[in-house]
Amino acid sequence: MPVVVTPPPTVDFSAVAGCGGDTTSFTSSALVNVPATQSWYWSFGDGLYSTLVDPVHIYAMAGTYTVSLTITDTAGCINTKTNSVTVTAGPTANFSFSTPACSSTVVTFTDLGNANGTTLNLWHWTFGDGSDTTFSTYHPTLTHTYSQPGTFIVSLSLSTQEGCTATVQIPLSISPAPLADFDFTNTCQALPTQFTDLTSLNGGTILISHAWDFGDPSSGSANTSTAASPVHTFTAPGTYTVTLITQNASGCADTLDKPVTVVPKPGVDFFTDSLTCLGSMTSFFTDTIITPVGAVQAFNWNFGDGTTSSNLQNPTHTYTVAGTFNVTLSIADTSGCQNIISHPVTIHNAPASSFTFLSACAEAATQFTDLSLAPAGDTLVSWYWDFNLASPGTDTSALQNPTHTYILPGTYTVSLTTKTEHGCSDTKTMPLQVWNKPTAHFKYTASPVQRAGAVQDSSWSYQATVTSWNWEFEPYQYGTGQNPTHSYYAVDSCYDVKLMITDLRGCVDTLIKPVCVPPQLTATFTYQQACFSQPMTFSPQLLTPPPAQDS
Repeated sequence: MPVVVTPPPTVDFSAVAGCGGDTTSFTSSALVNVPATQSWYWSFGDGLYSTLVDPVHIYAMAGTYTVSLTITDTAGCINTKTNSVTVTAGPTANFSFSTPACSSTVVTFTDLGNANGTTLNLWHWTFGDGSDTTFSTYHPTLTHTYSQPGTFIVSLSLSTQEGCTATVQIPLSISPAPLADFDFTNTCQALPTQFTDLTSLNGGTILISHAWDFGDPSSGSANTSTAASPVHTFTAPGTYTVTLITQNASGCADTLDKPVTVVPKPGVDFFTDSLTCLGSMTSFFTDTIITPVGAVQAFNWNFGDGTTSSNLQNPTHTYTVAGTFNVTLSIADTSGCQNIISHPVTIHNAPASSFTFLSACAEAATQFTDLSLAPAGDTLVSWYWDFNLASPGTDTSALQNPTHTYILPGTYTVSLTTKTEHGCSDTKTMPLQVWNKPTAHFKYTASPVQRAGAVQDSSWSYQATVTSWNWEFEPYQYGTGQNPTHSYYAVDSCYDVKLMITDLRGCVDTLIKPVCVPPQLTATFTYQQACFSQPMTFSPQLLTPPPAQDS
């Protein structure tokens, strides 16, 4: 009987070597007669086996392995093929992340992967919140911010030029971070600004710390604060960046920067008018050069004497006592900023005007004497007299002790206004009765025999009485009395006789009148013829001159 000897089946395979920890692919179907093959038996050289046609295998360790494939065909014939397969070391993926990991806060990831002798050419990160990133060059760290709290699966996949890959997945828990916020009031220069913490817990744990930086290094140690709602006085006007960092019990923090504009306090000043006298209204004026009155919302004056204040821009005030008062003006502008200034204001006493006068007679100079008194510590600097005549400019005087001649009699209201060096004044008014002056007049007779002259006063005064007579008969020859006589040493001469009379009011009038003494007389006589022993009558007769007489 014939015996058929069948050749052994053809056996061969190829391998695509992977990396340690990665798959290595084996293929035999392309090199054998699959329909005639009954079974496949693979020995991977690491103690593990497979009966698949084209298996894949994962080598745990890198190295060279002897792989054999034994097949049995349908005739029961067996054949084996052995090849060497070299498995290279694959990369190791790993990473770490910063803590605490908080929402809205940057989380830093650090690549801890190991190339294990290979060359990495791809890094792929997925953050578990729908975002990922890929690098083709090495980045030791990267950052990512989670907007919401929660647990996220973060993965890092590494690839090498040899096609090896490694992936690691790590769960990351993101805690809720607070939402920092704050408000502030009163941003006026030199006044404390109040800050109020408005931080939201945002579902997280309680706040355990506040860190403020007011952006004002010139304030020294006051530039920072750990209070929840601090106050800070900025050193100068301007815009400052204020920073608040809040942290909760989970270690999560949030930072907020806000600009804070410090408004300059408004300028303020005032002055008074030149008249600061007791009993007079003192006017106060806001200095519009320094004070921005258009932006001032409120004025507040304190006059320093305990009386009612004023909210006018330019008030007046009457002080009831003299002295120095501390006057204060405070203002608030439309921004709510305030400023205040004080000045001492001295209220001076007014002088006490007074005067007297003598001989108020028509056509005679009336002497006015100032009796005014200046207040203590002050000096009178001016006098103003008004003599109450109808003609302006002729009835006043600036002398301290003037005289004035009234032409007509009557009653006049005379006033004296005195003023001190501080501008305070007082006026004294007195009635002045100007009397008619008397009228001097006299008659005379002159006798050449006696060389004497006799006068007879005929002077008179309206509603008064003449009280004195002063005569001058000739130079340096005087007399008094109403009707005196005087003997002249020369005859046939005329003399200017002066009479000055004074009435009981002191008014005076003077009259100068010539008095003539006639020349030596000549005389004769007549007689009546009589008989011897009879009486004879003689009669003297003045021939020249006739007796001098004034009418």
